[in-house]
Amino acid sequence: MLCAPLPAQRKPSNGNVVFPPERVPNLGKVKQLLKDYHDCRCRCGCYAAEMNKQARRAMAFLERRAAARRPREKLAIVLDIDETSLSTYQFRETTDLGYIPSLFDQWVRSAQAPAIESTLRLFQKARQLQVAVFFISWIGAATDGGQPQEYRRVQIIGAPARSRSGISHHRECGRPS
Repeated sequence: MLCAPLPAQRKPSNGNVVFPPERVPNLGKVKQLLKDYHDCRCRCGCYAAEMNKQARRAMAFLERRAAARRPREKLAIVLDIDETSLSTYQFRETTDLGYIPSLFDQWVRSAQAPAIESTLRLFQKARQLQVAVFFISWIGAATDGGQPQEYRRVQIIGAPARSRSGISHHRECGRPS
């Protein structure tokens, strides 16, 4: 059972009204389900298979669009870095799928995140078709020797040097860029 029922609740202003019990997911079971999904060990789906399916759709669209390109028309795609281009799952496993900002920031600086294979193929297809690729991230522009960490991180997937690739920092949920 994924959800555990809570006892029925009474409305404070009127003790005669009883609300039905609310079902709250068991966090441990939800985490295990997420791990099983990532590792393709459940009937709930398979992370890699679903990523591959979406990448194939994106590549097919990219091929059609590039074939219809007008002379001197510039095409581009925009890819997010975390959980689109690079996987943070390795870090998430070390924190039981939790988020500890200081540890995550340290891990990001280590540039250990592996490329997500399906996105890597999409990136390579875009390069083959001479379609520009821009990367975005909500992660702040921490620098390492004057170069933002994201430049070092996306070089893992073979992104060209800064002058040929764009990385944009944006605000997400009130986080400063």
